[in-house]
Amino acid sequence: MAGDSPVYYWDTCLFLAWIKDEQRKSGEMDGVREVIDRFKRREVKLMTSVLTTVEALSAKLPVGMDTLFNGLMKRITRVSVDSKCAMLAHDLRNYYVIHAAAHGGKILSTPDAIHLATAILYRATEFHTFDNDGDAKHLGLLPLSGNVGGHRLKICKPEARALQFDFRKNPAPILDLGKPSTPAPAGAAVVAAPVAPAPEQEPSREKDNASPAAKAETKPPDGPQGQK
Repeated sequence: MAGDSPVYYWDTCLFLAWIKDEQRKSGEMDGVREVIDRFKRREVKLMTSVLTTVEALSAKLPVGMDTLFNGLMKRITRVSVDSKCAMLAHDLRNYYVIHAAAHGGKILSTPDAIHLATAILYRATEFHTFDNDGDAKHLGLLPLSGNVGGHRLKICKPEARALQFDFRKNPAPILDLGKPSTPAPAGAAVVAAPVAPAPEQEPSREKDNASPAAKAETKPPDGPQGQK
């Protein structure tokens, strides 16, 4: 799947944060919004496993969001769990079972093993997630970045290249995959708004209304005395 555009694999928690427009640590949702805007401009590709649909719909979504979510997922590249993916997921999970002592007794969950295997097989540029700590039994994914069971894979949070500010009290959900909301990239042509011409000023009639005496006072004298 690797090509000219970077391919970002999104973990299920990214989609849940996106659907719910979650209130997260400073900058985290900025990264989600920026990746979505870049996706709208076709600067990046988004990929995930079909497993994401099952995990997301099993979570508590706001009323009506399940239908919207299904529609949005049609725009994302979804990868099926085939025999190669299943085998690699098995190997990854087995690796972390063997090395559980090095990770505080925690192991890799089966869904996470499938997500990671999919990203590795389809050569994702980055694996995006918010999962740092995992739970009592299972590993978080962010600490595994770089070497995932012997496979190279960058795991990180989606990063915003420019800080975004939203001063609305109740910001609208960021579910629209239509037009991008962030500014165009640097170097793009900027068309200035037309400026209305200033109104023409009427000539002053003060001089015309002056008295004959005032006109005589302002008239320069004739003859040599008026020359310098």
